[in-house]
Amino acid sequence: MIEGGFDAGIRFGTIPDSRLRARRLASNRRYLWAAPGYLQEYGVPVCPRDLMHHQCIIVPRSDDTYGVWTFSRDNAVESVKVQGNLRCNDSEVAMAWALEGRGILMRSAWDTGRYARSEELKIVLRDYELPNRDAFVVFAGGVVSAKVRSFVDFAVQELSSLDVMVDPGASA
Repeated sequence: MIEGGFDAGIRFGTIPDSRLRARRLASNRRYLWAAPGYLQEYGVPVCPRDLMHHQCIIVPRSDDTYGVWTFSRDNAVESVKVQGNLRCNDSEVAMAWALEGRGILMRSAWDTGRYARSEELKIVLRDYELPNRDAFVVFAGGVVSAKVRSFVDFAVQELSSLDVMVDPGASA
């Protein structure tokens, strides 16, 4: 961002550059989701290691290790190398695959709320937490110009309303 000459930006996930300052806009909790038909046919995983025997739909992200999903529960962290025949960098395509019952998908409650309410998707492994991809407004450290400060204040005011508890619906 700094090398590109940008004053500020919106970022999801961790802030990798220590030269940047950030203000959190909203939480973005992720869950594992699957269609009821998939779960009926292949079974419901009860622990993260069970995912090694399921079709997982992988959507690579720049701050994630490819194909490794990390879970936490009761102060314990567990990483699992998942597998599956479906991988893509288009979240809409991945969502369509999950809705078709083709595998288990990691997505934000923001993206899946309507499908949870209609029961087209169910949460898998609800008792485990995945790393959040919270939304931040980021800007260069040091002296902040009036225009950047105004933008940051505006972004926080307008976008922090996204930080509501999303009811992800019923679990599997």
